[in-house]
Amino acid sequence: MSEQVIRTKAVNLKKYLNIAVYIVTLGILIYTWPVTSQLTLSQLQPIASTVATIAGILFGFAMGSMTFLTTAKGITLVENVKKTGYLKKLTSKLHSTMGWLLAVCVIFLITMFIPDSVTFDVTVSQQSKTYHVASAVAHIGVGVLILAFKEFFFTWREFKKFADSI
Repeated sequence: MSEQVIRTKAVNLKKYLNIAVYIVTLGILIYTWPVTSQLTLSQLQPIASTVATIAGILFGFAMGSMTFLTTAKGITLVENVKKTGYLKKLTSKLHSTMGWLLAVCVIFLITMFIPDSVTFDVTVSQQSKTYHVASAVAHIGVGVLILAFKEFFFTWREFKKFADSI
């Protein structure tokens, strides 16, 4: 009975941790908008290129993990994990992680090709400000990047536990 209560609390803790990450990400985005909104394309391009490259490398690690799981058919542990359904859960998490990382790559690649001349105006209290679309897209990309790192960290930690058992 006590094991069941502890397990339930752990699941709730993980749920609250995920919610906290989303709230912190939103806070970071709000706090950093005044800085990133002033960046020009010449300042954004090297940043976007670097972030897209790092996300692509992490995508490669996740893809390598998927390859390992799908080709390790002769290993008894992998066969047993398939029977329990845990392998499907782990590959699903890896797919999700790969999706987040691919989204980061695409967002920052798009950012690199939006010209400085593409802007939008925001009017608040009869004051109008002009922002670069590339800055806004990059800012959204930062939020996706933080969530992708969270996803990668937790999935990689789970995969490492599995791989250490082999």
